[in-house]
Amino acid sequence: MQQRAARAGRLRETTLDRDQAIKLMQDLLRRVTEKKASDLFVTAGFPPAIKIDGEIRPQSERALTPEQSGTLVRAIMNDRQTRSSTPPRSATSPSHRQASAASVSARSFSRGPSAA
Repeated sequence: MQQRAARAGRLRETTLDRDQAIKLMQDLLRRVTEKKASDLFVTAGFPPAIKIDGEIRPQSERALTPEQSGTLVRAIMNDRQTRSSTPPRSATSPSHRQASAASVSARSFSRGPSAA
């Protein structure tokens, strides 16, 4: 439990290194499995969240920055996905390898003023 709180606390930092991102994604994916969640959402401007029984539940109090969400997404990509992906400002990648029963929705772009 303390490790989860420590990882969530890392979201307060402006950047995540690859090792931190991998550990955080592993923790989030573990929660998806343990809680039988259907989805994991990694979206800039919002905290990481999971969907359980149709309800989206934030897993942190802090919103991710575009840089953090991009780092998290790249942390679960394989080499081929990383090479073929666009820069993190528009990265979207489902991860069937690590969360076979769940989908991963990741957006690292910022919401513009016209977004509802």
